[in-house]
Amino acid sequence: MTNFKARGFDSPAQLKEHLDDVLETDNDAEGGQFDNDEDAQTREVAWLRKDVSDLWLQVDAIYGRAEVSGSVTVEAGVPWLKIVGALALTYVLARVARVTARNKLRG
Repeated sequence: MTNFKARGFDSPAQLKEHLDDVLETDNDAEGGQFDNDEDAQTREVAWLRKDVSDLWLQVDAIYGRAEVSGSVTVEAGVPWLKIVGALALTYVLARVARVTARNKLRG
């Protein structure tokens, strides 16, 4: 027999009786034995998949993305592209304004 300490119990039989009572109480609280029915397990997996799908839709609604398939859209995935575009436009407009101002002063 395995050497273990069971504090509070006088004998291994008393410990076993206590554990049996605890397990019986847990089964009563859960409604009996665990359900080993494959149909019930399949329904549970389907329910969990639907729940995950609903959560993805909520994430989509929060972030305003058009697609939740996991792929990143250009607009949502590359915000730096907008920044670079704005900087390039600012640079071009500044150059045009500088050249225009120089031409007005000269002539």
